[in-house]
Amino acid sequence: MEYAVISPNLFKRLDEIVEKFKGKYSLIITTSGLSFALKEGIDVDKALDEGVKVLAYSHKFQPLEGLSIEETEALLLAKDLNYYLITADDKVKEFAEKEGVKVIVF
Repeated sequence: MEYAVISPNLFKRLDEIVEKFKGKYSLIITTSGLSFALKEGIDVDKALDEGVKVLAYSHKFQPLEGLSIEETEALLLAKDLNYYLITADDKVKEFAEKEGVKVIVF
């Protein structure tokens, strides 16, 4: 099974993402993405119960210009591990494609 990192811009639609992609991809959110979700009051419990994993990008990094730290971590994790990135944001998509990341637009 292939892996896909869920971009934080889609966290409000997390249940929908999990429903659509479970079984096709092992789904990942990042540690800063999880922190973002908790700060924003976005419930991720159901997604975690459904098997979404939380991974950290293990290198020091600065946010890419114009992207949040959360979006940057998701993009860099997908790039380093050669995972797909699921996003709905055009700017994230553009950065990801420049970095050679495989993007799924939702």
